[in-house]
Formats: sequence, structure tokens, C-alpha cells
Amino acid sequence: MDVEDEVLSLLSWLIPRLPEHEAGEIPFFGLAMLWFALGRRHQWNDAALLGLCEWIMVTEEAARRRKSIGVGASGSWLVSGTGYDTHIDRWQKLGRRLVDRLDMRHGPDVREAVQLIGAMLA
Repeated sequence: MDVEDEVLSLLSWLIPRLPEHEAGEIPFFGLAMLWFALGRRHQWNDAALLGLCEWIMVTEEAARRRKSIGVGASGSWLVSGTGYDTHIDRWQKLGRRLVDRLDMRHGPDVREAVQLIGAMLA
């Protein structure tokens, strides 16, 4: 097992165990999973990658709604759902680089979803 596999296993274990007050962080963990999953050639098929992309979008929307009930959500996609938005430039850079993780094995639906997430983040 290499480092990327270990990170994916850790994130898969950690996400359902996060306490409710950390729910705004869940989409960030999902984005990390997407980053590493895109590099796993034989382990993540298009259906799984597309499901992960959709899950990231849904959890980000839920985090944004929770934040808007309390403090008010404004600002960039993903980082507006959390109080930890001090590194927005790094998240934007990750968004710009996310499409570089795509290759020819990824189908058009996955490519479109990853490009959308990258563009929204960047």
C-alpha cells in the first residue's frame, strides 16, 4: 500500500467520524479524496469518481446552508462554509491544478465534474 492509498483509507475512516461542529470541514476532506482518487488508475472507476464529485457538491451546499443560518455565508465556493478560510489562495491554487490530475482514462462526465469543481474553487 502506498501513501495515496493510505491517505484515502484514512479519509474514508475519518469523514463519518467527524463531530457535527466540524461539518464545514467535510467537503475539504472530500476534495482531498478526489485529488488522490484521480491518481489511482485501477481503483476508482468513473462511476465512483462521479459519485465523489457529486458528494463534494452536496456536502459543500449543506455546509454553506449551515453557515448562513448562523453567521452568514459569503465569498468563494467551498471556503465560505468554514471559518478556516485564511488560506484561500492555496485552495484556489489546488482548484487550478485539479484538472491536471485528469487523464485519458477519465470519461467526459468525470472530466466535466472535475473541471467544474476546479473552476468553482479557483
